[in-house]
Amino acid sequence: MVGGEELIGYCVLPAGATGCTHSGNLTVAGNKAKDDHIERVQVLVDGTTVVLLANLYGVEEEFEPTQEWQSTDSGATFNAVNGGRSVARATVNADTGAIGAVVVPGSDALGYAAVTAEGPPTFAEFPLSMPSTCSDKEPCLYATLQAPSLNELGNLGGVVASQLGTNPGVLGVYETLGKPGCASGTFDTAYVYGNGEQGATNSYDLSPGVPKSAWKELTAGDCEAEYPAVGGGPSGFGVVEDDLTRGYTVYHPFDETNHSFDTPYVTIAPEFEENPSVSQDGSGGIYATFSSGFEGEIRLAYSSNGGASWTGPATLNPVTGDSHLTSAVGSNDQGWATWQVGESIYAQQFDASDAIAPVISPPPTPTTLSSSQTAGTTTGANITVPDGTVGETDQVAVAGANAASASGTVTYGLFSSSSCAAASLVFNGGTKTVTGGKAGASAPVTSALPPGNYYWEATYSGDAHNNASASTCGSEVLTVTPAATTGGTGTSTSTTVTLTITCSGPCTVTITLTIPTASAARKGKKKPKPLVLATGTFTLPKGGTHKVTLRLTKTGRKIFAIHHGRLKASLLLSEKIDGHTILSTKTIKITPAKPKHHKK
Repeated sequence: MVGGEELIGYCVLPAGATGCTHSGNLTVAGNKAKDDHIERVQVLVDGTTVVLLANLYGVEEEFEPTQEWQSTDSGATFNAVNGGRSVARATVNADTGAIGAVVVPGSDALGYAAVTAEGPPTFAEFPLSMPSTCSDKEPCLYATLQAPSLNELGNLGGVVASQLGTNPGVLGVYETLGKPGCASGTFDTAYVYGNGEQGATNSYDLSPGVPKSAWKELTAGDCEAEYPAVGGGPSGFGVVEDDLTRGYTVYHPFDETNHSFDTPYVTIAPEFEENPSVSQDGSGGIYATFSSGFEGEIRLAYSSNGGASWTGPATLNPVTGDSHLTSAVGSNDQGWATWQVGESIYAQQFDASDAIAPVISPPPTPTTLSSSQTAGTTTGANITVPDGTVGETDQVAVAGANAASASGTVTYGLFSSSSCAAASLVFNGGTKTVTGGKAGASAPVTSALPPGNYYWEATYSGDAHNNASASTCGSEVLTVTPAATTGGTGTSTSTTVTLTITCSGPCTVTITLTIPTASAARKGKKKPKPLVLATGTFTLPKGGTHKVTLRLTKTGRKIFAIHHGRLKASLLLSEKIDGHTILSTKTIKITPAKPKHHKK
């Protein structure tokens, strides 16, 4: 900005230069309002012509939204095209914003892409030589790239690139919010593809589905993907983006034969990115630059085989902050990266060898383990099970700054000591793999443990991004309680039976007394059910020995009367502890209760 007026500044930097060989300022045309503004400045090189485009608003309608300058002397001078009158317009409504311009396949053709929050993405083609005026005042033909029957993209963002040569085309990738085709996910993409050279029978100005249009219909792209950059060249189109399911930076090559992204991801780095750029040199070498994570260091990666594998990424520059990073590579394999810090703009040259330097990885971050044990249908930090239980397991998850991508292993052990001393190990739960911060469950306990308290401990191996750690011994307690028992005798009255019950703690028991039926089962008939003499359920609030009294059934009263209160019966004891049930049976002898004598 000079004297309150916004200008476009330019600097020509040849390969190997340390300063500008040419520089200057360009003034936009048209009478300006107080809120005039210049944005989305872009440079394209088409043969020997350097094209500079700028999107702007706040000037007279015939001069907005897109003004163009051209240079035919390697950037020494730039001349306004059409006297500064707008050369491209693809404005659906007031929310429309430019996302990029490309060299369209064909003779001297440029393309201008835009998106809007309340309408379809658009694309307009215009000639490099003597373009007609195409402005807010004089609208021109442009393609809408989304069928009206589809939901709107739902997000304002996208990238576009072109590819010349033997397989010409234009590929646009758009960020969406769960639209228009992913079954699940929040941050997704859609793409549109046009192929062939611009011409009367293959027009990039005509919408998909219209006869003689170069475009295919807008199609759902990658799910759970964010921050895409698209590039094309001798190796074909491809996209650099975040694979949000893993937090990785990936390259996704485009299948131009099937017009789809049916190819697998190729990992560039096990870290997420922002501000990505991707471009190709004359031999098809692919260069990707991006900021490591949010506002992180500037990375460079290189592929010599069409994106099948990558060298790097190396740290191209350790600058951090919201750098507005962008880059491009020329046909001679020389690239420039530019970024902004505060009000200053910086540039750095690179080539393929700069991606060979070792990655400067941040040190691993601390981790903690959260664990939960399971026995039957019960899960929690503290579980009580009855004697005889088997199948108990433990499972942990890794927590920490990099836990979402944590790998490595977790080893489980169950100890009889609350210090988890090695000598007190009673069960080895095995070593399980960690994927995405979650470990597989331990092996299940295979043999019943004696009554007592037991303690799980889990140890995590760590990986390149996460420190090793261990769970706190004693944070999970497995208590095995002995089953409730009864004495071998009981006493009866004409209506009740009294028994003695022993349990180790608060317990709930159900007691059933039976005798077999008098008649034997006939051949081929089911065995008769035993006769129930008495039954009752008791909740005992504390451990120890308790006397419980069961009321005799009608059948029980008759049988006890016949036997004068003396009888041998089968006792079934059912005990419930923390959702577990344990059964035991025994034969007991019941005698009449002694009458109480009162002193005179």
